[in-house]
Parts: sequence; structure tokens; C-alpha cells
Amino acid sequence: MADLYRKRPVVIEAMRFIGTADELIQVYDWIANSIGEYNRLRPKKTPRGGVSVDPYSGDLYIKTLEGEMRCKYGDWVIKGVKDEFYPCANDIFIHIYEPVNKKDDELPRMMDEIRTIDKPKTPYEAMVDAIEQIEIRKRRSE
Repeated sequence: MADLYRKRPVVIEAMRFIGTADELIQVYDWIANSIGEYNRLRPKKTPRGGVSVDPYSGDLYIKTLEGEMRCKYGDWVIKGVKDEFYPCANDIFIHIYEPVNKKDDELPRMMDEIRTIDKPKTPYEAMVDAIEQIEIRKRRSE
């Protein structure tokens, strides 16, 4: 018979990837400023860690300790205890994590908001705009 285990209480940082252009840039910068960035279309130049935006779908791709992982609309990006980043599906996230430093009466409302965030109405247009903004910033920094 298997033994029972409880997950240790660890505070993590997380951001939700809901697909708006501004939000994509915030999540992208958060990851890129910590572990770097790469271009998925040039796999020979792929570093060990980083983040990339798929220009076709607008999804984020994150180099994790387990390899490259896809972050889709509605997923969360989690910064782990070893400063690694990885995506987590919303339905898993809401069962494992709860907001820290919030009053008990605020938690149900916050969790309801987390469960009901919808996809953007035009994700392709939002992603194109965000990718263009990221590319412009890259050119300026070179």
C-alpha cells in the first residue's frame, strides 16, 4: 500500500498567461530578464534556458529543467524554488495554490476571478501586436 504525502508549503511567484498583448509582454519580460530568451525558429542557436513566442499561435515556449514546454492561453507561469520557470494548467493551479497575504474573505472572490478569465476575443491580433513590440525592443537594445 502506498504512503500518503502532503506537499510542503512553499511560496511561489506566478503570473497568468491570458493572451493580451500587454500581459504577454509582462510575462515574457519576467522570464527573459531571469533566464534569457531564444528564437524557436532557429533551433541550432537555442540556449539551455529562456523563453520564446511562437509567431503562429502566440503561445509561449519555456525552456525548463525537463525540456521545452508550451504555455497556452489561461495557463500560469510559475517561478520555482530554484528560480526555474515552468507552465501550469489553470485547473491544476487552482487546486494546488492560493493567493498569499490576502484576507480570508477575499480568497473565494479571487479564486472565482481566476477560474473565469476568458481567452482574448482575437488572440492572433493580440499576439502579433505583442511580438512586434518585443521585436522593436530587441532592435533598440542591439
